[in-house]
Amino acid sequence: MAKPPICVICGEKMDEINGGDMVWFKRSESDLKWNKWQEENGFPEDHPPYGQIFCSKHITAAQQLSHLTYGEAFKILKNKFPSKKSKTSFKL
Repeated sequence: MAKPPICVICGEKMDEINGGDMVWFKRSESDLKWNKWQEENGFPEDHPPYGQIFCSKHITAAQQLSHLTYGEAFKILKNKFPSKKSKTSFKL
């Protein structure tokens, strides 16, 4: 099941008006295992953990960190943009 299109930093919903997009991060060891499991079990990639959605306010900063894993980048981003609404697909 695909995750809803909301910014992982501020929780803003994405639509054609406010922009934003998916940012693909470097794959971690667990991401590679996830890909292998998906492939072996015949599931489509759907929404891989190394691809996350960012709104137009946060996407540039996220893109600048795409050479890192999502976990590494998220730690930096949540410090740069502190918010009580920050969301993540896993605990850091």
